[in-house]
Amino acid sequence: MIRPANLEDFLDVLIMAKKFIEVSPYKSMHSMTKLQSVVFDCIVSKDKIIFISEHGMLVGMLSEFIYGDCLIATELAWWVDPEYRGTSEGKELLTSFEGWAKDKGCKYITMISLDEGLGKYYEKCGYLLTERSYMREL
Repeated sequence: MIRPANLEDFLDVLIMAKKFIEVSPYKSMHSMTKLQSVVFDCIVSKDKIIFISEHGMLVGMLSEFIYGDCLIATELAWWVDPEYRGTSEGKELLTSFEGWAKDKGCKYITMISLDEGLGKYYEKCGYLLTERSYMREL
């Protein structure tokens, strides 16, 4: 069952977020204090959301679109336990996020892809590649 996270889910979401970070390019950059703050904020905010399932989560937020007069929903993190990837759980998380964004009045959704395989999945779901992001430590 997919549903918005609440404060009772805080520890479960924190554990999933930590698993997400461990396999991401951000592994050496995170702070547990900041992660706890972000998870709490996303649970209680009206402009942020964490959808959870038994084996995954999708975190997103609303903002004004920088190039136009509309709202946009942006995925911040999407993680499904590796054993459950390829099942309907990930798609159900995405569908819940899309429904939430539409209900909030968003015109667009942006999704982040850390690899080409996920990018291909987004394209299968109707998303278009619009830009790539690069990072360098200073």
